[in-house]
Order: sequence, then structure tokens, then C-alpha cells
Amino acid sequence: MLPPCVLVVDDHEESRTIARLVLERAGFRVAEASTGSEGLRLAGLLRPAAVLLDLIMPGLDGWELSRQLHKNPATAGAAVIALTAVAVPEDHDRAILAGCDAVLTKPVRPIRIVETVQQFVSPTRIAARV
Repeated sequence: MLPPCVLVVDDHEESRTIARLVLERAGFRVAEASTGSEGLRLAGLLRPAAVLLDLIMPGLDGWELSRQLHKNPATAGAAVIALTAVAVPEDHDRAILAGCDAVLTKPVRPIRIVETVQQFVSPTRIAARV
């Protein structure tokens, strides 16, 4: 059985690379997208168990990407986790209202990324979301 897939969507290459390396070391399959639009397209193709996304991106931002993921039956079951430099409580609330399951604020310890993803992609959680 393949390990769960996590899609990392962030316009900053370094942030994507760090998240990918951390998640791969934890045993996840990881795909990357540099824009919200590309993330939406890849999510529809890959049907990841989780999407780790930045909130502030040009074009399709993370808030709208989260809403779009939940509207699409092919991606509605994916856990959406915001990983953002936005530390304002109102923006965190907006992320939750847009459908994010969790919000992590950069800088974040790598273990916290792994723990949060694991929380939402356990076999029991995945079965409940399908």
C-alpha cells in the first residue's frame, strides 16, 4: 500500500523544499505546486490525503484554494493545512472559515508539520473523510 500523498502549495521554493523534505523523511509521498492554480489542478489529478498550503500567494490565494478544494468532490476529502507567515488571529480565523483544518505559523518546527499532517491522514481519519 502506498503511503498517503501530501500536496505542498507555496510560491516560495525554499518553503516547498523544506516541507517536502520533512514530509518525505516522515514517509509521505509529496507533490509540489508553486501557485494556487497549479495546486488546484494537481489536487484534482492526485487526490492527496492532505494539502499543505500558503495563504498569501499571487493569483489564487490559500483562502480561495481551500474553498475550491472543498467544493470539488474529487478533493473535498483532503485535509487542508495552512502553513503561513501570517500571524494575525483574524487571518487564522479566515483560514478556518475557508475550510482549513489547521493553521501553522512560520517559522514552525519540522516535527510540528509532521505531527499535524499525521493527525489528519491517519487511516481512521482518511476513511471517515471518504
